[in-house]
Amino acid sequence: METPSALGAWSYEVVDAKPAWVARGEALLQLLLYSDLLRDVQGTAPERMHLALGGDAGRIESFGVAEHAAYYRVVRQRFEAHVDAPPETQPEPVAHCGFCD
Repeated sequence: METPSALGAWSYEVVDAKPAWVARGEALLQLLLYSDLLRDVQGTAPERMHLALGGDAGRIESFGVAEHAAYYRVVRQRFEAHVDAPPETQPEPVAHCGFCD
């Protein structure tokens, strides 16, 4: 792009490839994470993010970063809270447990 950044008179946008035929939420969250990391590196947020999808024709779907950023922030905040204070867990025996040491 011709948008100036800390890298110079240009900036980058994220492109990721998936063999899927349609864009899925998990792929968008991944693009949003990459876009967030890219913002840290280049000092400016990318405007768009792109998903190269598989299928017979192979096409690129583009999404606005700002349009999806609020959802990404909520998911990231929940994840970080879980990492900071994970809940107590206990193993639950299953039929296969008899095979383990």
